[in-house]
Amino acid sequence: GQTLAASTLSGGSATPAGSFAFTTPSTAPNAGTALQSVIYTPTDTTSYNTASGTASVTVNPKALTVTGITANDKVYDGNTTATLNTTGATLLGIMSQDVVTLNTAGATGAFTDPNAGPGKTVLVSGLTLSGAVAGNYTLIQPTTTASITSAGLTVTGIQAQNKVYDGTTSATLILSN
Repeated sequence: GQTLAASTLSGGSATPAGSFAFTTPSTAPNAGTALQSVIYTPTDTTSYNTASGTASVTVNPKALTVTGITANDKVYDGNTTATLNTTGATLLGIMSQDVVTLNTAGATGAFTDPNAGPGKTVLVSGLTLSGAVAGNYTLIQPTTTASITSAGLTVTGIQAQNKVYDGTTSATLILSN
């Protein structure tokens, strides 16, 4: 979204002394590498004429971040799969004149490990961008946090052995298969 006028030409040289400028400084080039017209104006305009040519200009895509994605807490199940809530997802960093849309349909979440614990990191992937100028941007996949709680344990097949009253609360347990 930045115009060529806000950019600096570097790496060129000319004799005699002078300055280079973009021919169309109000142009805001898209991300990628393209040739742009430049004009060279000598300091001594009495003895030398202006000259024009082209310069290769590389524009890197602007990084966008995403906020508002959350992951649901879950009970330990031995895997890293996380369920995401993307209804509050918002793109940050878009130039005001650009229309770029965040696509969340393919979003997936994964805990960094399957073990139980609070506030565990969840990696988000599968978010994409669309729109006429989406190629001018790159998307940083976000992270969020959620907890994995311990799973309940059910024990079956245990019986207490019969005993004669002895005034204690002890019992002998028998494990049956």
